[in-house]
Amino acid sequence: MKLKDLYMITSEIIEVDGSHVSIFSGANLGLKKGALFEISSKDKIKTYKGKTVTLPGKSRGFIRLTDVGSDGSRAKVVRKWRKVKPGHKAYEMKGSPTITDLNFTYSKDRRYEVAGSFWINPFAEFSGSINGYLGSVIDSRNKMNGYLGFGTNLDYTLFSGFGTKGSVSLELPALLARRGDDDGHNVISFFSDPSLDGNLAIQIGQKRDIVLTASYVFTNIHGPWQWQKDTGENDEDGNTITETEPAVWNGFEPVIEPEGLYLSITLRKLRF
Repeated sequence: MKLKDLYMITSEIIEVDGSHVSIFSGANLGLKKGALFEISSKDKIKTYKGKTVTLPGKSRGFIRLTDVGSDGSRAKVVRKWRKVKPGHKAYEMKGSPTITDLNFTYSKDRRYEVAGSFWINPFAEFSGSINGYLGSVIDSRNKMNGYLGFGTNLDYTLFSGFGTKGSVSLELPALLARRGDDDGHNVISFFSDPSLDGNLAIQIGQKRDIVLTASYVFTNIHGPWQWQKDTGENDEDGNTITETEPAVWNGFEPVIEPEGLYLSITLRKLRF
């Protein structure tokens, strides 16, 4: 085990230049580009009933190292909720804070969706998420189809500062839709509608953001509609044996083609 793995660095802000800062500490203490630090004001010393106590300073924001020197480093302020000044403390973080969010998409008579996301490495230039989806979308027969599924977002930060963050992302969902066919069977079908998203996150508190997103669905994949037929037989464990059958349609088969532009709003929460 490396010595650096046994301790966390405490440093100090020595210069503030807009959204960038300089700190004591560098490669001499094992620091590497991309490391995250939490910024806090100086500890306060108070005397109470003749006893001296040290009170921790107030948390002020996060910085990410961009350039690491031999005994000093430059960093970018990736999020702050109080002013950062020279002399403030910088505490190395063991891991990246986590972000979860809840997204709402509404397009009248076309699509309704609620999605939840867990973001991985959210303060890096490139980040990703694990998503869950629940919604309803119209098909080529003008019928709404309920669906659920999972997916991911691959996000690239374009800019950040003044309490905002702009990014573009590629969303890749894998969804299962459900409806009835013309013979009364409950049928399901796989579909995916990848999109290119433009996102603007607006910080509304220390741990909360609102994100406005415009998504362009540029293609779609839609599999066949199918249902499970009961064969009337059981396997050796007593479970019912079923067979996959194609859906029955009187006319053309409905297709889910949710291409086009969608707008959504997201409520985001930071945990650290």
